[in-house]
Amino acid sequence: MVMFKLHKGADKWCSKLKIGSGSKDSSDAIKTKLDFFYLCFLLGVSKGQQLYPSVGQTVDIIDHWTKEFVDYRDLMIGVLLFGSLDSQKIKITKDNKALIQSELNKLIDGNSVVRMSSDGMGLINAYAYAGFEIMQDEDAGVGYAEDQITFLGWFCEQVLPKYFDGFGVSGN
Repeated sequence: MVMFKLHKGADKWCSKLKIGSGSKDSSDAIKTKLDFFYLCFLLGVSKGQQLYPSVGQTVDIIDHWTKEFVDYRDLMIGVLLFGSLDSQKIKITKDNKALIQSELNKLIDGNSVVRMSSDGMGLINAYAYAGFEIMQDEDAGVGYAEDQITFLGWFCEQVLPKYFDGFGVSGN
């Protein structure tokens, strides 16, 4: 069974920030571990880093998209595809149509509940794992903040802008 997986350290951050605790606090912007996974994934894919952890270095969080993500899953898979193509230096052009189709076929499984193949799940998990490693490297104690607002402020203002270039949108 395919699973979204979090870095063991990320699971500790989730506990500290009360993510996935079932809290009904309206100030909790990160409600599930899949929400936190998404932040890690964004950071890893924007940096172009994939890390495949050894056995026992991750925790399984869920085997499907939550209802909050269902409408956005194709977008996330698209970002995954762009990240994969970018890491292989494959430009999106007519000349590369066969290469792009091949990569799409490798990452996608329309019969899977998550719409990704095991290769696709492995890659999205590798980006999320690397994203958390980056987050840890940037941490100045904020990752262990007592509240999500402080954490999100740090993440959005200090961490993400440092790495995210929108896959070349900045001209790089």
